Amino acid sequence: MAARECARSLLAGTPGAAGGVAAQMILSAACLHLHAQVGPEPGLDDVGRLLAALLAHEPSAWAALRHSSIQFVQYAVEELIDSCPHVAKQALNTALLAVTAKLPLYCSG
Repeated sequence: MAARECARSLLAGTPGAAGGVAAQMILSAACLHLHAQVGPEPGLDDVGRLLAALLAHEPSAWAALRHSSIQFVQYAVEELIDSCPHVAKQALNTALLAVTAKLPLYCSG
């Protein structure tokens, strides 16, 4: 539930929340996955890098989530993959925008 609340908090006020439910789902999945990988407090830069890798269609990023030990993460990725490509791209863009808006230094470098 904490990952979902974190995703909701990050997405609050994000313009263009079309794909908001999908963005919330993938952002929650990214947070859960990173929590399991790097510890209880993954940084926004970690989340941003993962979302950017997914948006860039990096196979290793998608594979890491597909093979996650957390079943919800696997589910979220499969749902995103099975959705319309436009919906998936919009969800990833919305999630990445929400993260980078909270981390201005990430955007510039």
